[in-house]
Amino acid sequence: MKKWLLVLALGMGLAACSGGDVADAASDGAVKDTASGAASPAYPRCDEARDPCFDVAKSVNPYEVTAENHAADTLMLTVRGRVVTAHLPGVYPFGFNAIAVDASGHVFAVGGPGMRIATNDGKSNIWRIVALTGYGDYLQNVAVPGDGKAFTIGGSYNQIFRTLDGGQTWESFNKTFESRDDPEYRALKFGEGGGLGALDVVFADTQLGLVVGRASFFKGGESGEYTNYQDIGQILRTTDGGQNWAPVALPAAFDATILTRASFVDASIGWAVGNQGSVLRTADGGAHWDIVSLNDPKAKNMRLTALGFSNAQHGCVGGDYAIWCTWDGGRQWQRATTYAPESFDDSDAGDGKGIYQLVFSDERHGWAVTTQGLILASDDGGKNWKLWMDVAQASNGKLQDVQLFGLTVARGKLWAAGMTGAKPNRPPSEKMVSIGFTYRPLVLSWPTR
Repeated sequence: MKKWLLVLALGMGLAACSGGDVADAASDGAVKDTASGAASPAYPRCDEARDPCFDVAKSVNPYEVTAENHAADTLMLTVRGRVVTAHLPGVYPFGFNAIAVDASGHVFAVGGPGMRIATNDGKSNIWRIVALTGYGDYLQNVAVPGDGKAFTIGGSYNQIFRTLDGGQTWESFNKTFESRDDPEYRALKFGEGGGLGALDVVFADTQLGLVVGRASFFKGGESGEYTNYQDIGQILRTTDGGQNWAPVALPAAFDATILTRASFVDASIGWAVGNQGSVLRTADGGAHWDIVSLNDPKAKNMRLTALGFSNAQHGCVGGDYAIWCTWDGGRQWQRATTYAPESFDDSDAGDGKGIYQLVFSDERHGWAVTTQGLILASDDGGKNWKLWMDVAQASNGKLQDVQLFGLTVARGKLWAAGMTGAKPNRPPSEKMVSIGFTYRPLVLSWPTR
C-alpha cells in the first residue's frame, strides 16, 4: 500500500522543507490550453453573491506554492548486462507515488509531503519541482491525457488538480452546491471521513477520464470514531477533459471498500481493481461497470494494487506477490508464477509489501515494481515473473531502503518512481537531522529492450 507506506515513512503532517519562488505554479482565472489555443474556463467558485454556497474544494493558495529547478544526481545501475539510470532530483525528505510521460516525452512525477510535482523534459537532468502546499499532504497519482493537460489527485481533501500548460500552472477542480447534503457534493469530496480517498486518475484520451478510490460516509454515532464510517469503492468520470466530474453508479453486488487502480485499453474498454480481490470491467467508457471474478479463493483476501493490459484481451492484475492474467478479455484468469523474496510469506499479505504496479510494453513483455525496491519482468505474456533487478543491490550500497510505487511505459522506455534512503550531496537541514530523514525522491528509467 504505497500511500500508507509513504505516510509512515515520511511523517504525517510534516512541514515540507522548501524554498524558491512562488512564481507561476498557481493558476487564477481562465487558463489557455497551449496545444489547442482555446481558453478553458476556470472552475466556478462561491462568492458573496451566492448564499448559501459551498465549494467542493479550496483553490490553490499562491502564497503556499513554491517552485524550484534542481539538477538531478544520476547513477548507472548495471546487473548482468541490464542497465538502469537512477535519477535523484531534489534534496528534500520526500518521495514519489506515481509517474507519467506525455506524448512529447515530458515526465511528471508526483508525491509528497508538500503535494510535490516534478517535471522533466525527458532529455536533461534538470527537474522543476513544484510544491502546492507547505504542509504534509501527498499527491497519489498523475495522468497526462495530452494537449498540454495533466491531472494529479490527492491531499487531505482528495482534490483533483489540473494543468493546461505542461505543469507551469495548476488549478484545483471545483463545483459549487447550495447544500452539503447534496449526494453529488459528498461524492465529489469522496465522502465525509477524510483521509486517502482519491487514489488513481487515468484518461483514455483528452476527454474521457476516471478517478477511483474510496468514499467514507458517516453512518451515525460519534463522528470522531472511525468505526462509525462506512467505506465504499468509488469512481468519478469526466467526458469533457476534466472540466466536470460526476460519480458513476457501481453494480449493486459490488461491496469492496476501496478501488486502488484503473486503466483504459481504449475509449470503450477499461478496468478497475481494489481490495477483496475485486475487479471491475467497463465496455462503454466507464459509464457502466460489471463485476469480474478471478475464480480464485485466495484472491478474496487480496488488495489488488497493480493493473496492466496490452490489448482488449490480454492483461494482468496483482497485489502482494501474486499476479493473475487473462488472455480472453477477463472471462478466464490464470495465476502466474511470481518471484517473491525469501523474507516474504503469507503472513505479510496485505501489509504493503509486494507488487504495486505493472505494465506491458508489448503482448509478451511485462514489468512490475515492488515496495521493496525490486523490478520483476515477464517475457511470456505474464505467465512467469522473474526478478530482473534488486535496485539497492545493483547500486552497491549507494541506494538504501528503495521503495518503488509508480511505473509507466512510453516512447520505448520504462519509468519507475519512488524513494530511497540515499543521502543528499549537500548536508541535510537541521530539521531533517532532528527527525532522522535521509529519504530522497527516486526515478528510474531503462529501455524496453
